[in-house]
Amino acid sequence: MEEQEPLAAEPTRIYLVGMPASGKSTAGPLLAETLGWRFEDLDRQIEAGEGISIPRFFEEKGEEAFRVTETRLLHKTAAERRLVVATGGGAVLRNIDWMLEHGRVVWLDPPISELVARLADAYQERPLLSTTSSLDLPRAVETLYRERRPFYARAHDRVSDGEALLINFVR
Repeated sequence: MEEQEPLAAEPTRIYLVGMPASGKSTAGPLLAETLGWRFEDLDRQIEAGEGISIPRFFEEKGEEAFRVTETRLLHKTAAERRLVVATGGGAVLRNIDWMLEHGRVVWLDPPISELVARLADAYQERPLLSTTSSLDLPRAVETLYRERRPFYARAHDRVSDGEALLINFVR
């Protein structure tokens, strides 16, 4: 894998990180369009490359294979410029240091109650929450958040919603 130059004063890539349903895939294209940059969603790239959904990937190949694929695709973004990347919620677990070195990392951090509300109708499609009952969803989301928070908190920026993301980066 090629080594890329360190991050310059102006970012050439923005990596959006955060919990499932934090708004990365929604705010990312808006931010990219506003900046005149390209947008990539790592989960959609994995689905397109593998020809299966993320839940099915986890089911058939496991989380370890998913993380390896996710890391490989993430590292390919280092060759790109003027790029906004929506990462998977767990991408920070193996890649936070790499992202900090290769772009601006922005943590989308809505309140847990908002995450639970956004996930309420579709949490079964999220591999790490799919075995949770609807009654246990708030506790499961909070547990996942507590596990990942130390990684997310290392981001360059933290915003609580997509509107704040646009305001902060377009000024």
